[in-house]
Amino acid sequence: MKMKAAVMRVQGKPCPYAVSQPMTIETVDLDPPGPGGTSLKSGGHKLPVHNLRSGFVTFDQINEGFDRLSDRAVLRQVPRPHA
Repeated sequence: MKMKAAVMRVQGKPCPYAVSQPMTIETVDLDPPGPGGTSLKSGGHKLPVHNLRSGFVTFDQINEGFDRLSDRAVLRQVPRPHA
């Protein structure tokens, strides 16, 4: 399925990201969710993200963040460039 997503093409760009622009919005091709998976589409609606179980990870901890998502310990991981 095709969808728009924020794609990070370059790591290590300095803040503010509005100026350095490490990410671009692109149309990507994704496989549909597998068994037990869920697809969430946001069309500009306001989601109550403050109610989601969240975690913060640095870019060095990104694999651990995916593990926590896979274990369903959190529902979202917010990457931060520095701790």
